[in-house]
Amino acid sequence: MKMEETTIKTKTENTENNFNDGNEVLIDVMDNKQWGKSQTVEFTVKFNGDAVELNEMDADELATSLLGISMVLEEANTILNGRYSKMFVKVRSSHKPPASFIIDIASFFTSESINAFVNIPNIIGFTSLLGGALIWLFKRTKGEPVLTKKEVEGNNYEITVNNSDNPIIINGDVLTLYESASVRKGLVDMVYPLKNEGISDITFLENEKEREKILRDEQEYFSLLDTESVDIKEDIDYFLITQSNFEGKQTGWRVSFGYSTVSAKKTYDFPVRILDNDFLQEVKEGKRIISNDGTIIKARYRKEIQKLERLRVNWEILEVLEIEHTGNKHTLKRFFPTI
Repeated sequence: MKMEETTIKTKTENTENNFNDGNEVLIDVMDNKQWGKSQTVEFTVKFNGDAVELNEMDADELATSLLGISMVLEEANTILNGRYSKMFVKVRSSHKPPASFIIDIASFFTSESINAFVNIPNIIGFTSLLGGALIWLFKRTKGEPVLTKKEVEGNNYEITVNNSDNPIIINGDVLTLYESASVRKGLVDMVYPLKNEGISDITFLENEKEREKILRDEQEYFSLLDTESVDIKEDIDYFLITQSNFEGKQTGWRVSFGYSTVSAKKTYDFPVRILDNDFLQEVKEGKRIISNDGTIIKARYRKEIQKLERLRVNWEILEVLEIEHTGNKHTLKRFFPTI
């Protein structure tokens, strides 16, 4: 799918207690609460590179990036604007060829006593012309952890990082987001398409004017800190497939270590990303027949536990080594003795 331009757009006016103006109803019912104020912003994100020109941008990469942008916005809003604020993000097609998506964002504030709020897209760098926004800081520090910080005049801090001889003066709100594990995770997803050699940069624009650009070589700066990876394990084991993606995509798969999710004796199954391209291609072409709750794979996998605001476990199938089909519980015991 070709993805030239994705517009991230808010679509409500600054009205009081009424946010259903316009052709679309963004919010129908908000738990019967009265919402005091709203904030709206509009900006564009544009993907560039050979993959775009050749109409070959990967849909999974695009989806991951858009979800990352949404996560960064929502997490930053929760952290900086607090419990009296809600941000709603809505994705829809703009119906403009070749393909683009509009994301409507609306920030609502439940208290009339709020006289000032943080402009989230501005402080991240999606709409800011000023230096010192979050994306700028990641590029300036190459994502390195903060070694020291000292409060200076106003809501500003003097910080030092590993790869810089000179201290950096940065806004306290930007620093808070920089040190947030959940915001970092969203940024990692946002720049995910830059791992593809066919994508050269991701550019953010406001009113058709460039505000920020992340180059492919800068993708590695947007990463989780080493201290946030609790454990990484690679091993070989058997997995029971409980949900398949017959289009041969990496995502959309779920597996378990035993009981079928449709059996009387249920067990936990979990999402997994399959990175074995040969296996995925054979599934897509119908050369590999996969049945949910009836296919067992022996696979080399990677399990990573990350510490964000809570522990998060990511599973990846690196290589599928063997495939066996069975609906027989007796056969399943060969692979999962606890059944």
